[in-house]
Amino acid sequence: MAVTDSEVPGVIVGAPLPSAAQIHQSALETLETKQLTQLQLAWMRFRRHHLAMAGAAILLFMVLMAIFAPIISPEDIYNPMSADVFHAADKAPTLSQGLRYIFGADYNGRSIAAEIMYGARYSLLIGFTSAIFASLIGIIIGATAGYFGGWVDSVLMRLVDVFLALPFLPVLLVAVAIFGHGHASVFLVILIFAFFGWAFVARLLRASFLPLRNAEYTEAARAVGVSNVRIMFRHMLPNALRPILVATTLAVAGNIIAEAAIDFLGIGLQYPDTSWGSILSAAENDPAGFSGAPWVTIYPGVFLVLTIVAVNFVGDGLSDALDVRTKL
Repeated sequence: MAVTDSEVPGVIVGAPLPSAAQIHQSALETLETKQLTQLQLAWMRFRRHHLAMAGAAILLFMVLMAIFAPIISPEDIYNPMSADVFHAADKAPTLSQGLRYIFGADYNGRSIAAEIMYGARYSLLIGFTSAIFASLIGIIIGATAGYFGGWVDSVLMRLVDVFLALPFLPVLLVAVAIFGHGHASVFLVILIFAFFGWAFVARLLRASFLPLRNAEYTEAARAVGVSNVRIMFRHMLPNALRPILVATTLAVAGNIIAEAAIDFLGIGLQYPDTSWGSILSAAENDPAGFSGAPWVTIYPGVFLVLTIVAVNFVGDGLSDALDVRTKL
């Protein structure tokens, strides 16, 4: 008996049936997808996110610029004799001397381009390192609370509540006054940002672990005698890593902004430690002001904003790439 289109499940009446070649091609694509690892599938999803790829390219450029700053910088900002304070103070952007004053100079005659290159080192170091440290602490606390539950979960979550309730600026001011003698060092800034950042990560991971601790593969691992630590970090953590990676990526952008903010308040890094935030803070003291030398503020601000936008794009791309429901 002949079968019509209307009798075939999933086929729209009047729509042509797929050809044998199309069915064969679809089967090949499905087979190739099944042969890929989860990491390869995530990379394929990430590559399809054009803004994330653009953000990753910008981040790679910033990181390479920071690493090779001593080599490619047109001026050594740590050598006071390299600044031309008599002839280049608040010098407007120009290419007359190559790339040295492509972004102009500040009121001390230091090249803004050189300051941006060296400033990227501390801005990125603080942003990435503090976010990674906070995530590592949060993963340990959150995994422990979510896996064991009971009184362990209650105690650790109350600790998390305390840290989430702490006011950032007053604690920062006290820490700077006690340990930094009025100004924060790079290590102190990283420590404070990690101190305030781990609690959010812990709460995220704990929420992801709660439904996983009674999953079938978790029960099977317990039945064969696998240790709790191995179950937590080898079997459960990979299945709960998506929100942590996204939160860590976004924390990098938040920490870079926070570092620039405390520099602007005058309690952050001080020369010779230079970050994009400290460059913007120093621009506030420029006698020419913003109207007389806008480049002192604009160009470091552009690099700061570009980096933050790039990190947010990468975070958005990671969120889609790690979502198994996203189609390839």
